[in-house]
Order: sequence, then C-alpha cells, then structure tokens
Amino acid sequence: MARARDDAEHANLAKSEFLSSMSHELRTPMNAIMGFTQILGINPKEPLSETQKTATGYVLRSAEHLLRLIDDVLDFAKIEAGKMEVSIEDLYFPEVLANSLEMVQGMAAARAIKIQAPAEEDSSFSVRADYTRLSQCFMNLLTNAVKYNREEGIVTVAIAPVNARRVRISVTDTGKGIPLEQQSELFQAFSRLGYESSGIEGTGIGLSITKQLIERMGGAIGVESEEGKGSTFWLDIPGKAVDWVDPAFAVDAVNLTQRKNGDAANAQSETASTLSKT
Repeated sequence: MARARDDAEHANLAKSEFLSSMSHELRTPMNAIMGFTQILGINPKEPLSETQKTATGYVLRSAEHLLRLIDDVLDFAKIEAGKMEVSIEDLYFPEVLANSLEMVQGMAAARAIKIQAPAEEDSSFSVRADYTRLSQCFMNLLTNAVKYNREEGIVTVAIAPVNARRVRISVTDTGKGIPLEQQSELFQAFSRLGYESSGIEGTGIGLSITKQLIERMGGAIGVESEEGKGSTFWLDIPGKAVDWVDPAFAVDAVNLTQRKNGDAANAQSETASTLSKT
C-alpha cells in the first residue's frame, strides 16, 4: 500500500515537472512568433496590404490564445507540484473590477453581450487576496460568462458582504445553464462538459485552477445554475471588516469595540493604582 502510494506520488510529480518544462519550452517560440508578427504590422517602410493585415491579425490572435493556454498549463503544473505561491495584501476591489472589465469588453462586444457591473460606490470593498491571482480568478469567471452565453446575452457582476469577514463576488450569465448532474464535474481538471467539439475555445482547467487559487487565498468558489436560464459563479473572499459593517453584524462590532475600550480603560486604571501605592 505504501509503495503504491509512493509510486503514485512520484508519477504525479513527474507529470507536473513535464508539464512545467513543456510550458516553458513552448513560451519562447510563441513569444517570438508574436513579436515578429507585431513588427510586421508596424513597419512604416514596408506597410502591409489589407489582406496581409487580416492574415497577421489571425496569427497574432491565435498566438495570444495559445500563450494563454500555455500559461494555464504552467499554473496547473505549479499547483500540482505545490509550488504556487500567493502574496496576500489589502486590495481595493473596484480596481480589480475596472481592469478586468476593460480586458473582457472587446470579447463581449464581438457577441453583442452587455456587461452590467456595479458602480464604484456600490463595490467599494477592500479584500484580502493576491492581486494577480484574484484578477486571474475573476477574469476566468468573466470570460466563461461571455464564452458560454447566448448572442446578445447579459453578464451581471455583483459584490456584497456575506458576513463580517467575507465578501462575495458573483458573475451571472444568461446562457444555457448547467445540468445538475454535471455540476459536480465543473471544477475537475480537463472537464469541458461536452463542449469539446463546440468551437468554443478552452482546455477545461480554468475553473480547476480558479478553485485551487481561491482556496489558497482563504476563499471559496461555488455555482448555482438552472438549465435554460443561466448560471451564477461566485467567489467568497476574506474582507476587511474595518472598511464596512453589515447591519446584521453592527451590534457585535459595537460591542467588540466597547469591550476593547473597556479593557484598555481597566488596564490604565490598574496601572495608575499600582503607581500610587509605590
């Protein structure tokens, strides 16, 4: 039994190392392809014809897509090998929201999908997370909501406190929805739930990576979906209670402050009493 477990661990480690090595090896030529393609498009001495511009545009977009897939595989390999690190800090969520929306707007516009997002004053929560990894997780939910939505559909972003210590970020689409019997497979690596031949780009590891990253940051991910109506994916993130107090927890917060102030006052009184006796 122990030997079988050790063999499985060694095989898993070898797989992760292979994926990591392969990803690094693929990045170098892919970056070269992208770099030379961009140079072709900006050379003033030899401007491209419209047909050539269209062709190089296809090359560049395809290269960018492949690079994203390589990055996903590399992240997956790091997580599998236990080498993925996160740096937790205080983040102002509207900044994450604005940057992510800017990156996905073109993709949404191409399918006439409207994105509804809260105004800054309605999303002004601070959270505790790794900026890059939280952006990656949120972007994955946004791009999925666009990719698996219907033409001229709607994507709705919302953020609200769950309790005094957590904030929930949710992304809702108006797509086909996910059958209940398939929802348990959503966060399994390389599971695409029958979309392999749909023409929709993807590897099936985005949600698996998102789940593991969000859990490493002390959060959680979940989904609610109804066939024919759409899906809501949500991220629960540790929040900064000092920035907001949910009404349901207002009394507890006041009581805690009063207890702290009372303890401090008692400590000062005891110190003064001790000094007066000496």
